[in-house]
Parts: sequence; structure tokens; C-alpha cells
Amino acid sequence: IRKGLEIYKIGVIFLAGKATTANSDLSYTRVYGSTKKEVRLYVKMYHDSLPLMCMTEEYSQKELIDPSFMWTGPQRTNLKGEPHVTITDTGKLTVHTFEKSMSGSYSCTLSHKTIDRKKEFLHVSYLLLDVVLAYHEPDYCYKFVTRYSTKKCQKPVNSNFFKKMKSIIKRLVVDLTCVVTDVKMECHVVKMPRSGLRSLLFISFKVHPFGHGWKATCKEFSSNCENETNERVQKARDRFEKFFSEQSNMIRDGNLELPPVYYVESSLEITLVDSCQPGFGKDPNTYSDCKNCCVVCSPQTYSSSNEQKCSPCNSINVTSYGATAC
Repeated sequence: IRKGLEIYKIGVIFLAGKATTANSDLSYTRVYGSTKKEVRLYVKMYHDSLPLMCMTEEYSQKELIDPSFMWTGPQRTNLKGEPHVTITDTGKLTVHTFEKSMSGSYSCTLSHKTIDRKKEFLHVSYLLLDVVLAYHEPDYCYKFVTRYSTKKCQKPVNSNFFKKMKSIIKRLVVDLTCVVTDVKMECHVVKMPRSGLRSLLFISFKVHPFGHGWKATCKEFSSNCENETNERVQKARDRFEKFFSEQSNMIRDGNLELPPVYYVESSLEITLVDSCQPGFGKDPNTYSDCKNCCVVCSPQTYSSSNEQKCSPCNSINVTSYGATAC
């Protein structure tokens, strides 16, 4: 008869995002640990996690005498009594309204007694290790590319026009908590089909939903933050479509001489691309079971506004998850 403690390491990952396990089986209503492999659970940002059981699935089928459970969270803090979690009498843990600051290592210890044929007790202890990572689905970002006709490249009028254009497009969406980034202009001489040479300004920019004030928006709408930010960036897209359409109308209907720089009709191209919140990034190699997820940046990495990848931070010691600067 053995007496004492047995400890098993059971790996689990919480990813705040879509409620699913590593094998994407959405029928799961609870998640068990494993002594043989890492189990991943994805929980959407600002949503509750699926219940995590402080035992293996095998032990869930056994009688446990006088069981006791102890959960610890990031920085090895005891989770008992914490407002953002619920721990039932059977050791089931649920994390509520998950945020990236809740990311980190979680562990659980299950102790119970068993009776052998001689009616003696054996104490068993399990150590359940979890790495809890925040996650959100990619938000919308739009890339715009358009053209303007100019008399000649390398003229001051082009620089002045571009300066005014940047100011206008940024003001168009500031009330939507959106931000315009990567505003660029290039001038090229283009040989037109069945025509001569023409000097064209190629202007491109992106519109993201994470401008000044977006955090307050997310707190206000909580679990619907993703829908709200995407709706706002779509409104921004509509405004830009209208803006360039009106320029076409002015040129088409005007009787005045064309200005030095004017919009090339029907030249606007709009592309939808993914965008991650600051402190999040895509890593399909590490999180192959959730390739399109924006996962919280791990320690020693960061992502600033509107980037899709977490970059290494070598200049300072970043120990927390979700860093937005290095």
C-alpha cells in the first residue's frame, strides 16, 4: 500500500476568443486536463471561459473521497475569492469577462482520498498547469489606393496637395475613433493605352478601427466591442467612397479649367485586410489550431497600434502579456 502524494503535470492553454478546444470541437461544455499532452481552450475577449475541470477526464469517472481544490493564477496568486473567477465546490473554474491582463500561468491542485481493499487511504495530488492567453478575432481594416493626375512630377504643387490630402482624410474619420495610417504618395510617368505619357500621383492609405478613444468604446460595448469597431471602420470606408465619388462629380460636371492636380475617375481601389488590437498579433505557426486569431503578445514581445504580428523586444525586459510598446 502506497502512502503519500502523487503529482502529475497537466498542460492546458486558455486563449480568450472563440470558445473552443484545440481540436475545434464546439460541442465541449467543459475542459479536462491531460497528463500526456497540452490542451488548448480559446475564450473570446470580454467573454466567459468554458469551465475548466481540476482533474483529468479519466478521474472524472472515479469516486473521489474528501476532494479539495486549490487554483492559483498569474504571479501564483490564489484565485479563491477573486471577483473575475468562479470556483465551484467540485473544483470547476470559470474565468469571467476575460481580458488580456488575465493572461499568464494558472495551476490547480486536486487532493483526495481513495480506499483500497484494506480500507486504507491514499492521498493523491494533481498539479494542473495552464497558460491562459487572451485572444480576439481579427478586426476590419481597409486599404485604399487611388490616383490623381498632375502636370509633372517633382513639382511643389504635388507636395502641397499631398499635405492637404493627408489632413482631409484624417479629419474625415476622427469622430469614429478610427485612425488613418501608412499614408503614402508616389509620382510616376505612365504610358496610357493608345495614348501618350501621363504623370500620375499614386496615393495609398489604411483605415483602422483603433484610433483615439477606441478603448472607451470597447468598455462601453463590452462583449459587442468587435461588432462596434467593425461597424465604425465600415462607416469610415463609406465616407471615403463618397468623398472620392464627389470629386469625380465635380470634375465631370464642372465647366471650369481642370486644377493642376485632379482626381482620376474610377481609380479608387479598396481592399479589406485584417487588423489586430495593440498588444495582439497573429502567429499561425505557434497557434496552428487558430491561424486567424489575434493572440495576446507573450512576454518579451509587443505590438503597437494596428500591427498584425508581435515583434521581439530586446531593449527592455517585458515580463507582462499584451505589451504595446518596447
